[in-house]
This record gives sequence, C-alpha cells and structure tokens, in this order.
Amino acid sequence: MNKFKLSYLFLLFITFSFAFLVGGPMPYFLFYVSILSFLIPFFHLLLSFIGLKAELDTKQTEIYAGDNIDLEYLLINKNFFTLPIVEVFIYINKTLKEKNIISKKLSLNARQKILLKDRLSFKRRGFYKNINFSINISDIYSIFKLKKKINNKINLLVYPKIIKLDSFKVYPDKTFGNVLVENSIFKDTTSISSIDEYIEGDPINQIHWKVSAKRGTPMIKNFEQISNVNLNLFIESYKPLFSNDIDHRMEDKIVDVSLAIVSYLFNLDIDISLNTYSGNDPIKISNVKKDRFKYFLETFSRFQSDGQRSILDLIEEKINSFTQNSIVIIVAPILDKKMAEIGIKLKMKNVIPIFISIYDKNNDNYKIDSSIKKRLNEENIQLYFLDYHTNVKETLEINYE
Repeated sequence: MNKFKLSYLFLLFITFSFAFLVGGPMPYFLFYVSILSFLIPFFHLLLSFIGLKAELDTKQTEIYAGDNIDLEYLLINKNFFTLPIVEVFIYINKTLKEKNIISKKLSLNARQKILLKDRLSFKRRGFYKNINFSINISDIYSIFKLKKKINNKINLLVYPKIIKLDSFKVYPDKTFGNVLVENSIFKDTTSISSIDEYIEGDPINQIHWKVSAKRGTPMIKNFEQISNVNLNLFIESYKPLFSNDIDHRMEDKIVDVSLAIVSYLFNLDIDISLNTYSGNDPIKISNVKKDRFKYFLETFSRFQSDGQRSILDLIEEKINSFTQNSIVIIVAPILDKKMAEIGIKLKMKNVIPIFISIYDKNNDNYKIDSSIKKRLNEENIQLYFLDYHTNVKETLEINYE
C-alpha cells in the first residue's frame, strides 16, 4: 500500500471520527459518514486544482520539417498535500507530427516540481501558435475528476526541408552559370572574367581572335555573369484546385519544388520575385538577398491552398509589365487551356514561360490535359511534371531536350 492510499485512509479515519462526534449513534453516524466521504475528496481535489501549476516550453522556435525538437513541460504542486493521480495530455495536429497525443500519468508529492521532456519529430511545415496542453486530476478512487487547460506561449515555425539542386535549366539555349537561358543579355559582354582554351561545343562568337593568334590555338572569352535576371515565380494557391488534396500532398509538393528553385537561384545571386495568393490578398516577395532568405522560408512555411483567386489572373494583370526576355515560372496543380493561353501570350511578349505541373495520381488528382501538353511542346514552351512520389531533384535537374 503506497503513501497516497495511506494518506487517504488517514482522511477516512478523520471522517469517521468527525462523523461520530457530530452525528452520534446510528443512523446519523452513517449519514454523516457517507456525506463526508464524498465531500472531503471533492474539496481535496478542488484545492489540488487551484494549487497545481504547469508550463509548456521549448528552447527552439524554428526547425525544419523532419527535425526533432525537445518539448519541456513543468508541473508544480503548490499544495501541502499530495496529488495522487495527475494525467498530462498534449494534443498536436497529426498532419504536423507522427502521433497527435502525448499522455503521461503520474503523482506529485506536496510542494514537488517535476520537469518532463519529450523529443518530437515534426513531419510537416507550418506555423503553430497553440499546442493544446491540458491536465486531468482525480482523487485516488476516481470518484471526481477535473480538467485544467494550460495556456502556453509557444510559437513554433516549422520550415519546409530544402532540396538542394546542382543545376536547373531555366531555358535550353545558352548558359548562365548552370542556369540555361535563351538570351545573352544575362552576360556582361563588356567585362571579360577569364580567357580559356577553346573546347568543342563552346560558342564560336566568344573566341578571342587576337589572343588565339598569339598563342596559336583557339582561346575563348568568359564574360562576367550579371545578376539582374528578371525571374518571376508564380505559385498557384486557388482553393478549388485543391479540393481533393489528400493530406496536403500537392500543396506540400508545390512548396518543395518552388523552394528548391528559389534556393538554387539564390545561391547564384539571382534575384527572384515570388507571387501567390493568401485568401484575397496577393503576396509578393522580391529583391530579397541571401542574408534575408528567411523571408522566403517563412512564406513557404505558412503557404496554404486558400487563395480566392487564381494566380493566372495575377499574371494577366502583370503581363504588360514584364520586360523582354524575362522568365515566368508557374507552379500549379493543373495544366489546362487557360494556362496554355497564358503561356502563348507570354511568349508573344518575348517573355519565357515555364510550367511546372504537380499532381497526385494515386488519389485521382490529375488535372493535366494531354492535348494542351502537346500544344505547348509545339510552341517549345518548357514543361515539368511531378507526381507526389516523383523525385524533385532528379526531375528539375534533368536535361531538357
């Protein structure tokens, strides 16, 4: 018999003694005993409820999806008596974490503090303000039970995992670093960075004829790369297009693909403009340098398919503002007639369109029109297709023919 049961037996002894002194002989004695047998545990529990304090905390406020985080919760019994049954419950959205409930059952001595820890793995990106933390306490015989909700101030931001690309072909003609583009405007032809021996496949128009004549072998000019490439990334968030998106699969795939491209271009010091919708509000981030990359990360962390307008409407509004030879990358869970019309309009404006279509074939989320795909191929418009299970790195790095 543990000390908690002994303490309760002591309380019962006091109850019987008090009942005998107040109630006297039968039947009043039994009446008072039965009343006090319920009242004393109840008041004990009520005082326990008032004197029980708890805090939930974590040393980290920013992590990446798949990483572990240490969650700490402190229980404090400020009472002069023991708490025999304390049940701790922490509820976390299952889409965020592998399991959605953490529960522990324990007891607290008088004036005792207990620090509990759990290491959690968060599988999905997102911003989480409130993790539901509650405590159930009950008497030793479980006659009464009270639930106490604990307010916590945790603001946890889970970033999406960044997929590192070694190359990404923006357009299949001439190279800008490892990024392929259509026009030589992306090189500064007034500033030569180096002169190397000619290798088969190098552009003939970049041969330095004077140096070649002196050395007796063809030499090629390498120009300084410039970073004022006009790259525009449009991410579709139109809610009706995601109506059957099981477990946010396509939504998360769009984030993975878009973030991989943004990260890759940032490493080349190329500015990129990101555009999407959050509800009715257009979201735009541009001219963000490497040291402020977290602006993009936070946007991708909070991205939801809750847009009230299609991103194609935004492109229509901006179509006359794009400069010639600028690049427009559209990431969306669809490839239909309207997208084809936008692509052809962009090309007619000497803007380079690139479509990246996301789908989830296992769950019948395949909104890609094969006739539209054929039409865009005929227009030499670059297309990428990624299923939920498709490897992002392999697909984006593949040579575009």
